[in-house]
Amino acid sequence: GGNVFVYDANSTELLYVLDKHEWSINQALFSPDGKLILTASGNTLRAFDLNTGKLEYSRRDHTAHIGSINFNPDANLLITALEYDAQGFSQTESKARIYNLEDGKPVHVLQGETVGINSIEYVIKNKFELISTNDSVAILWDCSKGKTKQEYFGHKGPVIDAICSTDLNFVFTA
Repeated sequence: GGNVFVYDANSTELLYVLDKHEWSINQALFSPDGKLILTASGNTLRAFDLNTGKLEYSRRDHTAHIGSINFNPDANLLITALEYDAQGFSQTESKARIYNLEDGKPVHVLQGETVGINSIEYVIKNKFELISTNDSVAILWDCSKGKTKQEYFGHKGPVIDAICSTDLNFVFTA
């Protein structure tokens, strides 16, 4: 499995090791409020208390490896997207999942017609999510209605990332 080593930045002293991971760590990051360390390992999302290293919650809802974690602008939700094989496809699912940051409880599952989700960015105070996919399209998802608002085509391969201007006048994809 993988480990996360937590050090004191000034003294370089090793404070503790987060070692409850069965797989290698795909991503580790701090929550926006600085209280949690979140990790993606295999198909499991884990949240640890930054001060103590205590496991606060663990979610194993995906059937494929989690490739990325992101937060909404209000810092109360987190979203997970999947990692893909060498051909750019998740072998088992095409979903992103949204969780309550504080307790890890599921809030919503984004499931489209796509073969895989590469990244998700929140737009305009959580009203929309911009999703980049492996099937050559970016999708602007209306969170309040739970459906697609717009689709952006033109790529000949996977859309790795997408961002949107705050006024929704421009979408950039790569």
